[in-house]
Amino acid sequence: MLTLTEEEIEEIAEQLDCGIRSFWHKTTRELLFVPDIDENPFIDIEFFEDDFEKLNQNLDDYIEIRKPNSSDSFRIMDGFA
Repeated sequence: MLTLTEEEIEEIAEQLDCGIRSFWHKTTRELLFVPDIDENPFIDIEFFEDDFEKLNQNLDDYIEIRKPNSSDSFRIMDGFA
């Protein structure tokens, strides 16, 4: 089961809002962020080359945390209210 700290959740939420893909390492709890090329087609990915390489070499060690879709977001807000 994935258990995140409040600080990790805040950082992930901020990155997801900016169109950044978020990955959490299963063992080390390292957070890795790379741009979502579909949402940011013009972003200069050169800055993220090391992170892309690290992710591609160890993909099975990471869990991607995805941005909730609109129906999930509605359920979250409904539960909050």
